Amino acid sequence: MDRIIEIIARTPLWLWPLLAALLWLGWQASQTHVVKLSRLVILLIAVLIMSIVTLLSFEPNGIGTSIWVGGVMIGSALGWFSHPSDGLAVDREHGLLKLLG
Repeated sequence: MDRIIEIIARTPLWLWPLLAALLWLGWQASQTHVVKLSRLVILLIAVLIMSIVTLLSFEPNGIGTSIWVGGVMIGSALGWFSHPSDGLAVDREHGLLKLLG
């Protein structure tokens, strides 16, 4: 119990509002909501760029790059097949996408 109190006492103050904001954003994402398709594409590109920059920072070799590509392919397939498409609604005229929580 003393370790838990010590961890909480030594945690920087700026971390608590950040934790609260992340919890709130996570709760919001768990609800059905509508997003702009452009915002979703920008997020995808940003995460992809961060992933590639991280890969390049470790002086990639053939094995590391192969594992990264395999991970991207497996993650994409799991994401594609694990999300039900029957609740997905697309408004092409306004560029909106309804995502289930």
